[in-house]
This record gives sequence, structure tokens and C-alpha cells, in this order.
Amino acid sequence: MTVRAADGQLIARVPLRGDRFAVSYRNSVYGTLAEERYRVDPDGRFELVEIAADQTAVLEEYYAVPGAPRPAPDGDRRAYVAAPDPERPAVFDDLNIAATDLGERTLWVPGSPPVPVWKRVVSDNPTVLLEIEETK
Repeated sequence: MTVRAADGQLIARVPLRGDRFAVSYRNSVYGTLAEERYRVDPDGRFELVEIAADQTAVLEEYYAVPGAPRPAPDGDRRAYVAAPDPERPAVFDDLNIAATDLGERTLWVPGSPPVPVWKRVVSDNPTVLLEIEETK
């Protein structure tokens, strides 16, 4: 998995050994940490499969999940988890995120150390692109 700046500069490369990864961030409305958890589908698109947060309001109000958030399992980085709204699937061909100091976005790939993307972007355009690149 790669993280590239808007101009194409490589910011990070992390081996994706499975099909799951997450992006955590500080929610600008509530000021607490939240996390979007994705699966890479066989066609290479990114599908949001779970949302997690330290505060239930982020899940209930900000994301408006249809079901009640539940306590996260032991060892989870966040306190609560919820499934995204199945009536509005979140599937993306490209995954762009804003790597700002306010959002503190961090990439989490199982088996690798977290990548604090927000600390690595040093341009006026904080947009970064997450991509899957085949290695040989």
C-alpha cells in the first residue's frame, strides 16, 4: 500500500499482507479519535466495512449509523464500533484523505507500525492518495 502526495511524491509504502487497513483521525466536531476501517475488494476498490470511535456520538450523530454502536472488543484501538449504513455503501475507486495537523490522520496496516501521514505531508496541499501497488 502506498501513500502519495497530490504531486505524486511517495510519502509511505507499507506492505498490505491481507485485505484490511484503517485510517484513524481526530474528528473535528467532537475532538476525539475515530477510525474508518476498509477492505480492499478483489477489483481493487476500497470498501468501508467498520467505523470505530472513542465516543458514541461520533458514530451515532456524525456518521449516523443505523444500528447502535457496541463496545469494541478487548485490544481494539477505539472504544466503540459500528457497521456503516448498508443502504449507503461506501465503496471508492480512489481513496483521498486530507492529511492535516487538525485531523492527525494515521494509516494502520496489520503487521506494520502506524504511519502518521499528517506528520509527513509538508506541502500546501494536504490531500494524499492511498493506493494498492503490486510488487514483484
